Amino acid sequence: METPKHTPTPWQARGAFISAIGSTDTYSGAVWGGIAHATPCEYSDGEGRNWSCGGSPEANAARIVLAVNAYDDLVAVLARIAEGMETVFDEGEGRDVLVPMDGEDMSAIAYAALNKWAAS
Repeated sequence: METPKHTPTPWQARGAFISAIGSTDTYSGAVWGGIAHATPCEYSDGEGRNWSCGGSPEANAARIVLAVNAYDDLVAVLARIAEGMETVFDEGEGRDVLVPMDGEDMSAIAYAALNKWAAS
């Protein structure tokens, strides 16, 4: 797998500010680096029209951080699901399809991962 070009996890939301622990430690601890700042989605034009996307920057930052931090867990779940599947040719479909090898409930594995993500 290719080395990611993004800042490694874990990321943290502090209000609307998204940051991550850097690779440098100082005498007072790890150095946090800024990644992004969520801003309100509120705009107006020169004709007096105003509009908003809704939601808050803080909630948007928290949601972004949840998704980024859950990525590695979700990739691991997909790999586990793939390990438990085998490829067979389906005559009716006329193509290869994945089916469970040992009867393990792959949907239970996926739901457990999604529930873990939703609870964080």
